[in-house]
Amino acid sequence: MEAGTLPVRELATIAVREGQRPRPVYGAHKWFARRLGSAFRALLLASTLPPNGDFWAAYETGVSLEGITLLDPFVGGGTSCVEGQRLGARCLGTDVDPVAVAVSRFQGRMHALGDLVQPLARLSAEVGAEVERFHKRPDNRLILHHFWVQVVECRGCGLLYDAQPHHVLAAEVGKPERHVFCGQCDQVHLRPVGEEVLACDACGASTEIAKGAVVFGTATCPHCGLVERLIDLSERTGVPPRFRLFATESIPPNRSGRAVPMTERQFQKADEHDFRLLDAAAAMLKTLLADGGPGLPDRIIPNEGRADDRLIRYGYRRYIELFNDRQRLHLLLLARAITALPEGLEREALAIAFSDHLKSLNMMAGYAFGYRRISPLFALRAFRHIPRPVELNPWVPGTGRGGFPNAVRSVQRAARWALSPVEYNPAGGFFPPRQEKKGEVDVRHVPASHLAHVPDGSVDLLLTDPPYFDNIAYSELADFFLPWQRMLGLVDSPEVPGLPPDQLAAPGRSDAEGDVFREKLGACFAEVSRKMKDGALGVFTYQHRTAVGWERLASALASSPLRVVNVFPLAGDVGTSLHKHDESISWDAVLVVRKDVALKRRSKPANVDVIAAAGMVERWSRVLDDLTSPRFRKADQDNLWRAALVASSLSNGSGPIALSDALKLPWDASLGIAGETGPEKLQAAALATSPAS
Repeated sequence: MEAGTLPVRELATIAVREGQRPRPVYGAHKWFARRLGSAFRALLLASTLPPNGDFWAAYETGVSLEGITLLDPFVGGGTSCVEGQRLGARCLGTDVDPVAVAVSRFQGRMHALGDLVQPLARLSAEVGAEVERFHKRPDNRLILHHFWVQVVECRGCGLLYDAQPHHVLAAEVGKPERHVFCGQCDQVHLRPVGEEVLACDACGASTEIAKGAVVFGTATCPHCGLVERLIDLSERTGVPPRFRLFATESIPPNRSGRAVPMTERQFQKADEHDFRLLDAAAAMLKTLLADGGPGLPDRIIPNEGRADDRLIRYGYRRYIELFNDRQRLHLLLLARAITALPEGLEREALAIAFSDHLKSLNMMAGYAFGYRRISPLFALRAFRHIPRPVELNPWVPGTGRGGFPNAVRSVQRAARWALSPVEYNPAGGFFPPRQEKKGEVDVRHVPASHLAHVPDGSVDLLLTDPPYFDNIAYSELADFFLPWQRMLGLVDSPEVPGLPPDQLAAPGRSDAEGDVFREKLGACFAEVSRKMKDGALGVFTYQHRTAVGWERLASALASSPLRVVNVFPLAGDVGTSLHKHDESISWDAVLVVRKDVALKRRSKPANVDVIAAAGMVERWSRVLDDLTSPRFRKADQDNLWRAALVASSLSNGSGPIALSDALKLPWDASLGIAGETGPEKLQAAALATSPAS
């Protein structure tokens, strides 16, 4: 590890495969930006090997970490604990987010989970059969998807109109026809892909298929032309968005559990029968809420300290407002049934499945019309408003995406993989590694700055992915799951009305917010280092696109006895997320540290040697130059360059350049200066260069 001799190129190939086909063990419940399991396993293996150790032999046979105490103080989605447990380590995890703790705790014990076929069958008979009748057509076909659209009352002329983005329901890739609908009467038609105007057979109206009243969140009244952003509506209405049901997609009754072919799926406009189903579901929900039993969770959406206030600005005040009455009915019946089960791992697994399927069962779920399936909430890591949300039938087995039976099967697959894992063979395919005795996993809801339950000097190995300055505030997103997890008994910590008070994510990029982040993260590193044995190894991955993000990290580390002994790149964010773009970072910087009680503490980072940092990045650029997936691009070079500068600033030596100045010099500029005028001029150029970070 300290020698930096990991097979980084080969591990990148494995990372790409994992990005395309993730480990099932992490599919039990949604978390945000999990690190790759193969990457963390590689780091754990390397941490046990001498400089000349055979990495691939350890990769194939495994190593034993029995007797090793592993700590991840920012456990998040639990990758470190899952991979450490497999190798026999005693894994300690902490997080300020109660949802992260609930998910990671479950992952640590799900290898002991039994078969869920019978529990699911009982819930299906008790709850599914009750709910299914609200998703049936008169001809007994099952409704798979219900299509809704936001209704806008024009501020200028008072017209009520639909906020349709266009008039396409489904357009399968490679098919010559698509399903479109009339903008006047909602009648659904199958028309050639190239047809631009629909002449409705039912009402005679003409509809421009590609045109709607909403473009990029801005609505235009079709009568008077007044333009208004959807996000501004609640300022004058005082209520969340209103929706109406306008179409459905149905399938034949399916008892086999297998997926129904696309040719047997039908679209139809919503009719009086569909509206009666809604009324009946609302009436049943009202009766249930008056029967004295457990009610719906009514958590207020935290407003203070948010980095993203769009959910509030759209008019939502409580999370329960993100569900319609039929969805609430299903959730209440299912939550009551699960909480009535005996306590134990089986009930916990069903509760985890319940929580995870929430992301597909709400009025912020969209429809990927090219694939004819639900696009769940958090497909983008945000509360993204959908003017045309889609309501899923939560009890259809096999067909569709995100229903409760499918969520239970995802939990079952995760548990089976945890019991009998397989690894990616570098030559292709998979192989079962040697199994070590499962280590203990202890995950607690405490901040990294207060680890009173961990004895000082007891941790052998630190492995973590610390929070990034001004990154997406995952606690704002995870809070969506919290009220239901608390109702289901997955979260037992005291109720907190707002966001976690100890979260490190900064809501903005101001100097004051950056200073708070630095102080909080510094307190965490100080506490973590106290828990580490003298000489203990620490490994963490980090990436940030800005100089200030790296400077804050260096400042937080400066006052701790953690000496950076190596820096190298490791493929990390290799997926095809909608968050990825040309300037995205695909390669994490891995910082390897040792606890060194003799290390001189500093109030701020020392000056740096930019020549050594430039040389290291240039060497890695040559090593990774011909990789096509993932490419080692400019953003990755800049990221590694800044990591190398931080490492230099935290060494016992020092260079002539202030870290804050050097970080402002992007890698391509430093490379050009070194190549044109020689490396001896590079430090002077850094002193003279001060571009914006």
